[in-house]
Amino acid sequence: MAANAKSVFSSERVTSLADVGFDENRWGVGVSGVVAAPSPFARINKLRDWYLDGSPWTVDAERALLVTEAYRCSEHEPQPIKVAKALAHVLRNVTLGIVDGQLLVGDAAAPPKACPIFPEFSFSWIIKELKEFPIRHRPNNRYDYDDQTEATLLGLADYWQGRTLSDAMIGRMSPEEMKGDFMGIMLYSTSLYHVAGVGHLVPDFERILRMGWRGLREQVKAKLDALEPESGSSTGLSSSRSTRRRITSVDIQRSPASRPHPPRGRDVTNCGRSPRTATGSPRTRRAISGRRCSLCTSRGAS
Repeated sequence: MAANAKSVFSSERVTSLADVGFDENRWGVGVSGVVAAPSPFARINKLRDWYLDGSPWTVDAERALLVTEAYRCSEHEPQPIKVAKALAHVLRNVTLGIVDGQLLVGDAAAPPKACPIFPEFSFSWIIKELKEFPIRHRPNNRYDYDDQTEATLLGLADYWQGRTLSDAMIGRMSPEEMKGDFMGIMLYSTSLYHVAGVGHLVPDFERILRMGWRGLREQVKAKLDALEPESGSSTGLSSSRSTRRRITSVDIQRSPASRPHPPRGRDVTNCGRSPRTATGSPRTRRAISGRRCSLCTSRGAS
């Protein structure tokens, strides 16, 4: 194995495991479900076994709590600022999980194989499933969660009624359009855009890695300066305000990355990751009632 390490990290182009001295009948694409150790690296096999056997399928409420806190604190802000502040609040406060053996760390604001909830997009269908078709009791595609997680999510339902992106989309549809959609005869369906998120979007990672947050801010600032109205032009003023929102968004999203926060409330170095299981998880104990979010606190709001 040590001899092969030099080949693995050589500068020559590698097109198959056989090129670096490994048996493709034992390791490689297509054997992960056939052999016990599909990777030639023990670290990868350990992480795979943990993910498949030691990580539960769960529903996680922490992101929903954090986003709700942020939206409550910025209800009168323009939407781009509101979204940026919500993202910042999640990044600053979400429970961090680092599994022993990981080289690339991070998750989607929930443990692996857990479902983070996006109430700002659509929420009524989740409430309906929790009440009428309990996700933890269905025979297939089942996700576990405890009573506290269920109560937490149900407790957010009233706030999000009429405030979600899905609500806004339905509010713009005519009765005839609804009849032809999933609410009627299903001649066509926009349901995925109501309940499954807007996908097929790739952020410009190359640009942000090349320029950095500071470079992106300077670019937006230059555009802002060029748009400043000279004689009270309403068009120029509108463009100026829009660009100011963008630069504020950059500042807010840049801040958590430049000042990382330590994990809170548990030891995250244990590969067992038992503190993040559904029952008794620190994520399900967080209370939103009577607690101000960091956005309100930082700006001195009452």
